This record gives sequence, structure tokens and C-alpha cells, in this order.
Amino acid sequence: MAEAKEGNRTVVFMDAAHFVYGAFLGMVWCFVRLFLPSLSGRKRFNVLGALNAVTKEVLTLTNETYINAQSAAIPKAI
Repeated sequence: MAEAKEGNRTVVFMDAAHFVYGAFLGMVWCFVRLFLPSLSGRKRFNVLGALNAVTKEVLTLTNETYINAQSAAIPKAI
């Protein structure tokens, strides 16, 4: 962290979330059976977020395809 504060390194905390398009059960038991039309669950909205530990800048990447190691790579310029 000392090197990051001096500007010699970049330290970021990252995490990804994958949101599924579709309806999900909110209550398992009910008196009336109700069906909601929705997608199959294969389509996702992906969010990759990174927080710079020194500047507290938030970086985000969103897409509907996939997030892998290449899309999570931090450019040298940050």
C-alpha cells in the first residue's frame, strides 16, 4: 500500500456479479398458482467493478456476453 500511495503501483479491489434475466419465486407456498413469463435464465447482465484503493475511483465494465480473465485485466495506464 505504501508503494501505491507513492504512485509506484496500482492497487484495486475487484469483484464481478452476474444478474440473470427472469422471474424468480418470492414465495414458495400460495393459494393461487401464478405463472410469470420470463426468459430461460441463460441470458445474463454482467457487472465487473473495481475500486482503486488509493484514489477511491470506481471503475465498472458491463456487458451481456461474459467476463473472463482478459476482460478483467487492468490496463497499465490506470
